[in-house]
Amino acid sequence: MSSKLTLLFVTLLVALCGSLFAEQTPLKPGDIVGIVVVGEADLSRTYTVLEDGAVMLPGEYGRVLVGGKTPAAAEEEVRTALRRYIKNPDVHLEPVKIKGTTIRIEGAVKSPGRVEIQGDVSARDVLAFAGGPVPTADLSSVTIARDGRIISVDLQKLKADTNPENNVMISDGDVITVPDKLIGNFTILGAVKAPGPYPLIRGMRILEAITLAGGELEASKVTTAKIVSSDQKSTQSVNLTDLKWKGAIGENKVIMPGDTIVVEADSGEPGSYFVSGAVNKPGQIPLTQKLTVIQAIGMAGGPAANAREEAVTLVRRQSDGSSKTIPIDLKKMLAQGASEQIYVEDGDVINVPVRSNKQNPLGPIIQTLGTLGWIFL
Repeated sequence: MSSKLTLLFVTLLVALCGSLFAEQTPLKPGDIVGIVVVGEADLSRTYTVLEDGAVMLPGEYGRVLVGGKTPAAAEEEVRTALRRYIKNPDVHLEPVKIKGTTIRIEGAVKSPGRVEIQGDVSARDVLAFAGGPVPTADLSSVTIARDGRIISVDLQKLKADTNPENNVMISDGDVITVPDKLIGNFTILGAVKAPGPYPLIRGMRILEAITLAGGELEASKVTTAKIVSSDQKSTQSVNLTDLKWKGAIGENKVIMPGDTIVVEADSGEPGSYFVSGAVNKPGQIPLTQKLTVIQAIGMAGGPAANAREEAVTLVRRQSDGSSKTIPIDLKKMLAQGASEQIYVEDGDVINVPVRSNKQNPLGPIIQTLGTLGWIFL
């Protein structure tokens, strides 16, 4: 091919490709540029920007640094370098192929690996290039490794944030890691409906684990649980009674990968509670399953026709030996439902007072004495 045809070919190639790329985009390693030096066929060709940002001109013309410069600025750099050898060189530089932003996406995404992206991309949208996150991805703890530092990104908040200033733009060489909430498995045994192995989500606690296993066996009186570590070197005891009934949040232990949970039930006689007053079947009732106050009164035949449903009381023995009276508006609870259910415990005494047109002044005292007598039996 003659020098004129070569020059024409390169010129046409530059003209065609130059229209496809923004003139203000800085050049970077891996980009391919076309350089035409009018009258210098040996210089007029395509060049690849090297890792150090330079292009290598043939012969004595040497290296010219163009990385980080716009095509116009890079063109001037080449023109300046050639002035040492050519008088008033007529230089034209255009990008032929711009290398995209190359990043790596790892972790809980559908298609992890290296990705090349054209144009500007924000952290808000970058996971789409890896097929999106998997269902168990922890989008609140995404990290971006960049130039030896770690940038933490909460994509859950970022997706709802419309302020562009809070967005994080992706840079060439970034490594995006999406952690997985699924961190292993655990096994649950004992007094649960569906014992066996289960997947473990990061941060799962003992009550969630029991719920995942179908909950406690209805006929059992569950009191404690033990968490045995995967290496069997440590065992934590959990007081489920205090956790469920007294709000002892500290007992709701975090489950670790490989842990085995053993839910223990009281092997003795089932618990019981007592219902007195205006119910159809008053008396002591075995507590063999988890019951709300409404269900517990239902087990006693329900309120009688003369019941004062708005003045029900539940007397509960405390760990220090004292008793606590809990007022219950059963009428309101039945009509509207309770926002917070009250569950019956072993030894509870429920009293449904009798509605009377003429109140006996000794009635409340008699009821109280009867209740306390039951408690201290």
